[in-house]
Amino acid sequence: MKRNSKGKLISLIAVVCVFLIGGTIAYFSDQETKVNTLTMGKFNSDLHEEFDPPSDWKPGVEVEKKVRVDNTGTVDMIVAARFDESCVRREDVYLKRYNNETKELEDILVANAGEKLPVIFDIQQQDGQIVSYQEVAVKNFGADVTEYIEGSDPSAYEGKWVYTYDVKNGVYYFLYMGIVEAGKSSPQLLDSVTMNSRLENVVSNTEQVYWYDEETGENKQSFTYQNSEYGYDAVDYKLDITAKTLQASGKAIQSEWSTDTGIIPDNFKELLTHLEDMCGK
Repeated sequence: MKRNSKGKLISLIAVVCVFLIGGTIAYFSDQETKVNTLTMGKFNSDLHEEFDPPSDWKPGVEVEKKVRVDNTGTVDMIVAARFDESCVRREDVYLKRYNNETKELEDILVANAGEKLPVIFDIQQQDGQIVSYQEVAVKNFGADVTEYIEGSDPSAYEGKWVYTYDVKNGVYYFLYMGIVEAGKSSPQLLDSVTMNSRLENVVSNTEQVYWYDEETGENKQSFTYQNSEYGYDAVDYKLDITAKTLQASGKAIQSEWSTDTGIIPDNFKELLTHLEDMCGK
């Protein structure tokens, strides 16, 4: 029988998803009658999340969002993950202006629903490369999560989640440098998310002036407003967390993850090779 080395994709947006996968050979029992008895292990992983999304998230407010991967099966596994973010304005944003002629308030549209906003801002560049930025949602990772430094010794990351950030596309990539044994869990990947305190409303200030024009003998009015630099009111922030699990086997890694750039970025190749050695055949 062929060993099943297929990974299983788990996607989660504010819910817990559990996927069962038919597994791997546990043992062979060879008897004189040449009858082989095979017991299939159960490959079962759970992307576990604790999250209560607020209805009115404000700048500077931290929201608990605990994420880990549980191995609830009988087969040891390895784990990779990615975060995808987006910001979309959910509704039009209006200002109220008083019309001195009609004696009524009227709406002025200052931002449109459906507008896609960047997930990073205050971007600083040097020689065409981004060297610093601010995140709309500041991720507070778990204690065993560390950023990957290219060229460093992969063995230094054993037992930790390693991440890299694709700033151009707004994607975080993670690889757990260890084996999640059957019945155990990965270290905490994420603890909480905080909205950046520098975010503002679309409009920072308004000015409305009334005066009497002696030349025309008419009452006149002017209304001006100033847009803020980082206006994110009435915006829905979305964080998609995707995890992929695979049986802990070097051959499985070569077959399934060596070319899977959707979950393993190119700069993780040395890490992946080291993880193969950790898993063995």
